[in-house]
Amino acid sequence: MKKIVLLIGLFLMLGCTQAVDTGPKGSIDWVTDLPAAKELALEQGKPILIDFYADWCSWCRRMDSDVYANMQVAEKAKQFICVKIDTQEQPDVAENYKVRGLPTTAFLTSKAEKIDIIPGYLPPEDFLKKMQSVLKAQ
Repeated sequence: MKKIVLLIGLFLMLGCTQAVDTGPKGSIDWVTDLPAAKELALEQGKPILIDFYADWCSWCRRMDSDVYANMQVAEKAKQFICVKIDTQEQPDVAENYKVRGLPTTAFLTSKAEKIDIIPGYLPPEDFLKKMQSVLKAQ
């Protein structure tokens, strides 16, 4: 009986940590093939945004729900080739970019040269500022 009560309490606590819907959501067209994304970026002259994540990572899910779903971020993302890399499925790519924690966001030029790598979560406002500075550096 104690186990059941404990499990119910755990599920209730997990449910309370979910993001609250705060309004209209945007969506980003993600690519999962980095070589194909690099070709697209070169063809279109767009910088690359790489989101390194893992399914078990709660802050990665928060980036998805708070940042990438933000209407302004999603709109700005149209100026990038956006790539999602699951570090569990593509550990070699994560190692190549020296990903040490999750989430990590990498920004590259259209020629796939590193501009910046940002470890951790950034709130939407700060993420938008970073995106704008990357576009200026491009």
